[in-house]
Amino acid sequence: MILQVEPIHLWWFFIIGLSLVGAAAAVGRWLIAQAQQKTDAQVQLLLEDSRKWTQVEMQLLELRVELPERYVRREDYIRNQAVIETKLDRVFERLENLRLQGAINGGET
Repeated sequence: MILQVEPIHLWWFFIIGLSLVGAAAAVGRWLIAQAQQKTDAQVQLLLEDSRKWTQVEMQLLELRVELPERYVRREDYIRNQAVIETKLDRVFERLENLRLQGAINGGET
């Protein structure tokens, strides 16, 4: 059995094959264009997010500058409070000593 292809049929196969390749190329271009659009949209979202993060970073830096001016650290407060209490204790001791000296001097006279 021999398969014979007439020249007219050969052109049809060539045209159909070329059409299929062209259709595949068109579908491929369309798919690439769709992927490019999705990628561009995602890049835009990332750029917007990066701008938002830049704003957040700037606000955080401003807060770091502002915090020491407005708030006292717990350790600093405790240390300052201890100093104040020590000074008050010394004043109380002096007053107590003066009272005792007055009682002793008042008892002798």
